[in-house]
Amino acid sequence: MEYKKDDTVKLLRDYPTSNPSIVVKKNDIGRIKAVTEKVIFLEVVIGSNRIDLEVNINDIKFVERTIEETEECPICNSNDIDYGVCVPKGEQLFYPWKCNECGASGKEWYSVEFIETVCDEIK
Repeated sequence: MEYKKDDTVKLLRDYPTSNPSIVVKKNDIGRIKAVTEKVIFLEVVIGSNRIDLEVNINDIKFVERTIEETEECPICNSNDIDYGVCVPKGEQLFYPWKCNECGASGKEWYSVEFIETVCDEIK
């Protein structure tokens, strides 16, 4: 897996920080700030503390990637996507999707805005 800036990842082991009273724990979630070949630079929020952390690429697990494009897989950029049925959630809705290229799946979210009411029958 190729990690990208702003991916959300989970730590697979504890990491000490420069503050001895704060330890970033296994399963804590972080957002990638930068990626090199072997090192990932994360921002992890612990309570009110924002912690910058340098971790080994083998010590993280992918959780989520968000992109602002539709009809494109956020993992492999393929357009070969199958969509499920629209699911309303309050003032939002989503379409579940699955990429036929890499097998990734997720939800494509939309906001819903009222336009007008139309009467199509009078009794």
